[in-house]
Amino acid sequence: MDVAQQPRLGCLSEKALTDSGRAGDPPDRPAEWATLTHQLRYHDDYPPLARPLPLHWARLAGEYVLPVAGTKSAGSTSSAS
Repeated sequence: MDVAQQPRLGCLSEKALTDSGRAGDPPDRPAEWATLTHQLRYHDDYPPLARPLPLHWARLAGEYVLPVAGTKSAGSTSSAS
């Protein structure tokens, strides 16, 4: 199939499509991605979320694993005299 006959995937750079291996793929359907993303905001265990559930879990994991900014370390506590 000639490059001119290939369906456009919404990308302005044909080189970027070729480099990523997407040159021969059918185009994405944005409405299906939007529907999936919207449906992932709703889960039985949570109220409606601002982000899709996988991103919500990633944020929670980041809060759990990473130290909270602005907290003092255990060695820098001062005693009240």
